[in-house]
Amino acid sequence: MAVSKSTIVTCLACTKQFSIPPSRVRDGGGKYCSPQCYQSGKAEYLTCAVCSKSFYARPSEILRGRKCCSLQCSGKTKRQRISMICVVCSRPFEAWPSRIRRGWGKCCSYTCKVTTLRIPLEKRFWSKVNKTESCWLWTAALNHGGYGLVGVWHDWMWPAHRVSWMLHVGPIPDGLWVLHNCPGGDNPACVNPAHLWLGTGADNTADMVAKGRQRGAVGENNCFAEISEQSVRDIRNLHEAGRTVKELAIQFAMSETGIRLIVKRKTWKHVA
Repeated sequence: MAVSKSTIVTCLACTKQFSIPPSRVRDGGGKYCSPQCYQSGKAEYLTCAVCSKSFYARPSEILRGRKCCSLQCSGKTKRQRISMICVVCSRPFEAWPSRIRRGWGKCCSYTCKVTTLRIPLEKRFWSKVNKTESCWLWTAALNHGGYGLVGVWHDWMWPAHRVSWMLHVGPIPDGLWVLHNCPGGDNPACVNPAHLWLGTGADNTADMVAKGRQRGAVGENNCFAEISEQSVRDIRNLHEAGRTVKELAIQFAMSETGIRLIVKRKTWKHVA
């Protein structure tokens, strides 16, 4: 078996000659005779931007922008905000470095971010509104309370009725809520600005109680009630008369589980 000959090279740091296999030379290695020479030839001494302590860093670390001697000092610099200028209104503001690295931190507020969307918010808004004689119904996404949702920036969603107020009336003052006052009754999916009004947090709570939206509302006063108290009485009477749960579920357009809970008085307990 043939043995490859060693190659004599000169160390770039101490100019000492040493022998290495030819394969290391072909791979771009063999420039330093020892780890000590490698560190002295490659590493550079820097000054920490936080504690002013001297430390040496490898070329790869310098290329990545290392400026601190330790993780503790690096954490202090990351928690400092950076002064930026809004690309929309040219107002100065501060942004976290992590947001700037992700490509964000270009706008000072949500309002300015909305104006930078590829498709204007107003155009997308009107494409999802169904105007009726009274209410303007939101036809896109709804939250658990029945309020419309519209995307304003990446994965950020705003209530559609708040966006409607901003488009038709103007900015919403801090600390105020946009409330509904639909003539035909409670309709959280409505975005008609004529059916909206501004109120405080206390006004919002009072409106929620008046419309039966507070937690703990019983029976028909609960906004999520699907049947009436009379229907509950009919279900129990028919079940006692011999009707099956499956037949009652089809008749009242409910699930069998819902009918079973009513019959066993697990739900609608207050109905005699």
